[in-house]
This record gives sequence, structure tokens and C-alpha cells, in this order.
Amino acid sequence: MKDDIQRRQVLLVEDSKLFQVVFASVFHNTAFEVHFAQSGEQALAAIAEKTFDLLCSSYYLEDMEGIELCRHVRSDSRYAYTPFILFTSVGSQDELKRALPTGVTDIFHKSDIEDLVTYIKRYPFHDERLRGRVLYVEDTRTHRELVKALLVDHGLEVDAFSTADEAWDRFHPHDYDLVITDIVLEGKMSGLTFVNRIRRLPDERGEIPILAVTAFDDHTRRIELFSTGVTDYVTKPIIEVELVARVKNLLAKHRALREMRRQMQSAERANLAKSRFLAMVSHELRTPLNGILGFTQLLEMDAEEGLLQPHQQEHVRQIRTSGEHLLALMEDLLDLSRVEEGKLVIENQTLPLRPTVEACLSKVRFLADKQGIRLEDMTAEKSGVPAIVRADPRRLGQVVVNLLTNAIKYNREGGKVVLALGCGPQPGFHRISVTDTGQGLSEDQQSRLFQPFVRLTERREEIQGTGLGLAISKHLVERMGGRLGLDSQVGRGSTFWVDLPATAIETT
Repeated sequence: MKDDIQRRQVLLVEDSKLFQVVFASVFHNTAFEVHFAQSGEQALAAIAEKTFDLLCSSYYLEDMEGIELCRHVRSDSRYAYTPFILFTSVGSQDELKRALPTGVTDIFHKSDIEDLVTYIKRYPFHDERLRGRVLYVEDTRTHRELVKALLVDHGLEVDAFSTADEAWDRFHPHDYDLVITDIVLEGKMSGLTFVNRIRRLPDERGEIPILAVTAFDDHTRRIELFSTGVTDYVTKPIIEVELVARVKNLLAKHRALREMRRQMQSAERANLAKSRFLAMVSHELRTPLNGILGFTQLLEMDAEEGLLQPHQQEHVRQIRTSGEHLLALMEDLLDLSRVEEGKLVIENQTLPLRPTVEACLSKVRFLADKQGIRLEDMTAEKSGVPAIVRADPRRLGQVVVNLLTNAIKYNREGGKVVLALGCGPQPGFHRISVTDTGQGLSEDQQSRLFQPFVRLTERREEIQGTGLGLAISKHLVERMGGRLGLDSQVGRGSTFWVDLPATAIETT
């Protein structure tokens, strides 16, 4: 808890004891110390004796309106920029229109008092200490020394120069948070040329906020300033409070930008490390796993010759199934790591669709028979013209097998899966569709379906899967210039579709 010297002083002008208690309670354990006045006259007497950082008043007082009190407060030069908040019991746009011209900062309903605390915590009090290093260019010595002293008094480090040439030489080897420059300068380089040179820099220094100081204040010059890369500007003669407020805002935005960039870089490094770890682990595990699967095949050969008991044959089958599932998981992890590192290779070529998807159908027929799912082949080209697309045959096969496998695994007992070819809704595209008779997906499930490691089924123990297949498939299809999506209704099954661009050979 800050001590009394550091705490900001707040005056509430309000005759309701209950509201005073509520007001004090929301500011308890904050950096604000609350004082009270029952009337406008008491408030004016209080501000004459003591300096407050924030003034709050009820809209209606026993001796005057809060608006009238605000007029009296603003007549005191010490309170020209002090925030003045009005409280009302009834919301009205008319009250707001009356209040703002008198100097009221804002109006709050008495029921929104906690919102006031948040508002005040973020309010840019003009006397707050600033942090940062500023490069300042001004050719008038008196003006340069006054502004530098002002900025230093507010907590900033300031390097001040009389010419842009000196400032440019200083700018390169140092890290600044803000540049303030006059526009009309003596020397070889004008203020606008200085700004332009900074904005040409290819690294982060070229994005530094720049506050221009100008004696011209018309819309043409303002547009010119912003067009050259100036972030904000102040006009001469400079008003101290305005300068400090603009500097504060620019520094806050620059710090936020730097922090966002730092977090993005940290996230990218962590993501890269994760991808490399997944790739390394997958590679290291493949060799012993292939050995396990190899010996499993030898045991299955023994089983065919009657050398194993029935329960032993079941154990071997479980080993093979688990090993194949683990191998598929590692393949998916390798693909995911390649996707995230941007190293997944796609080799598109002219490709007839029908033989490719029919080969996928044959690969999953054993699984369908085992699950009791009927497969329907609707891939015959109705027009008699073969569907030819531009795609990577191996990766397209991977996508279609994944869609077929999911349609079989997540189907209902005795259901069916239909594989079909057709024209996409967008001209120049062919569509591959896989339709199942499963439970279907809700809109919420559909929105999460293509995220890595997401599995929406409640039968996770029964159905093997990694939750990576659809995420990888979507990326593969997009890399081949196509789109992957679905149409689904709860209780009516799902249709997953892939649209791929037709080749020039077919469309000419």
C-alpha cells in the first residue's frame, strides 16, 4: 500500500452519507485518498485550502448544481486540467450536453461507481512520472532548453540537438522511445527530411513514434505531416499539459507495440522449439517401433501355422494395433511439425481424380468391413469427361484416406459411407465428398473441428485417433490451392468435401 504522500487526493461533493460510504469503499486499498464535502460552498472552501487530483460531485447539490460548481473550479488555474466527474441518478443526454461545455470531464450514473474506479486508474493524470528516452530537435536555444527541462522534470531522459544532422548521427547508435522534432530547422536537413529518413529504416527503429512541432496549424499542413510519417503533432506556442499528454500517449503505445512484438517473438521461438522436439522424438521412436511391428508380423506368421494359442493370437493382434496407432501418431506429429515450421513439401502435378480416390477407397475397405459399414462408390464421371486437377497425389491420398477413415470410425452401427465426385460450387473446381450416416456435429463442434489435438467424440477410449488428421488435411488441401470444409446436422450425419482447382488441360 502506498503511503499518504504518494496517494492521489480525491474530493467527493455529496450530501448522501450512504453514497459517501459506498464511494469510500470502492476506493479502499487503492492509490487514492478520499475526502468529502456536503455542499458546493464546502467544496470550494476545501479546494482553496488543499490541492486535489480528482473532483467528483453529485449533479444536484443543496446549494448549487454540479455544473455551476465545475465552473467555479475551472476558474482556478490550479484546476484547469483536473478531472471533474459528475454523478447522476437518472441518465440523460441533455445533462451530458449541458455539462461538457462547462468543463466536466465525464458523467457517471451512481450505480456505475465501480466503473469509475477502472476509469480513474487508467486516467492520464498530467503530473504522472514518465519513463523513456527522447531525441529532441529544436534550433531555437531558449525553446529547446525550456522543453528539455520540462520533459526531464517529468522523468524522461532527453538528448537535445539544434540541427537534424546532429540528431541523425545520434539516432543510429542509440535506442530511443520517442522523437520530437521541429519542422522548420536550420542546417542542411529539415524536420520533414529527418522524419523521412527515420521512416526509411528497415528495422524497428523505423517505427518509432515521432511528435512534430510546428507553427502552422491548418488542415493542409496537418495532412502533409501525417503523410511524411509523423505520428502526432503540437503547435507553437506549446502548451505544457498538451505536450505532456501527447508524449505520454505516444510512449504508452510504443511500449505496448514493443511488448506485443516481444511476446510474438517469444511465442514463435517456443513454437519452433516444440516443433523441433516433436520431430526429434518422432524420429527417435520410429526405429524401435518398426522393430516391434516387424517381430509382431513374425508372431502372426507363427499364429497362421497354429503355433500360438487363441489368447496369444489376441495379444499379438493388440500389439500390432497399438503399434500401428502409435506409428500413425508419430507420422501426424512429424507432419504437424513440418506444417508449423513451413517445411512441409507439396509437389503439385496434373492428376486424374477418379483412380486416386478409388485407390483410397480400397485402402479403407478392410476397416469398413470390420466395423460393419457399407461403402458406396459414386466416383464415376457422369459427363464422361475425366476430372483432372492440380494436386500432390501422395498428399491428396492422405487427405481422402483420413476423411474416409473418420467417416467409418465415427459412424453408427450398420451405417454407410458414400464417396463421390462432382463439380464444386465455384467454377473451375472439382469436389470430392465423403458422406457418413453418423451423429452429425453441432455448430460449436464444427467451429473447433479443424484445430490440432481436438477430438469431439465421447467414445475416445473406443476410437483410436490423434486429433491431428483434420488439421493437417486442411493445411494440405489449402497448400494444393483448394478448400476443405463440411456440411453437418446433428442426428443426420456429415459430409466432408474437398474442392480442388481443375487444370488448364481440362478447362481449355
